[in-house]
Order: sequence, then C-alpha cells, then structure tokens
Amino acid sequence: KLAEKSWSEVTSLETVEEATKVLENTIHNMIDQCFPKKTVTLSTRDPPWMSPLLKYLIRKRSKAKSRRKLSIATELTERISGIISHN
Repeated sequence: KLAEKSWSEVTSLETVEEATKVLENTIHNMIDQCFPKKTVTLSTRDPPWMSPLLKYLIRKRSKAKSRRKLSIATELTERISGIISHN
C-alpha cells in the first residue's frame, strides 16, 4: 500500500504542519485498513483477572477446538495459562 501511494498531496503542501497532518491521517487510514480493530467486551461477571487479551485468546481457542485444529488450541491454552499464572 505504501509503495502504491501517491505522496504528491503531502509534498505539495506549503507548511510542514499541513503536510504532517495529511501524512498522519494517511498513515492512520492505512493502519485501519491493514489492521482492523477487534472489539472485546468485558462483563461485570468476568473474573477480576480477565483482560481483553485473555478473553480474545479464549474465544480464539474455542473456535480452534470447534474446527478440530487441536495443535492451535493447545498452543493457545499454553499461552493463556502463562498469562494467567504471570498475573
């Protein structure tokens, strides 16, 4: 994406401030396209040690198990256990 981008709109601006603003907006838009945000909702019923990362990993492990991808599920279980024991 960066290689395909025409940077003339940034380089043609008169002030550094304008160019910086356009460049930042362009980069943020590219990040949003390449790395979409994932939403994880924590509930009041979740244990106090539950974090958004843990909840995401637990859901990912559950999907791997249901799809019979047991090696991925095992790796995720080890990662989850490590995070919980570290906290």
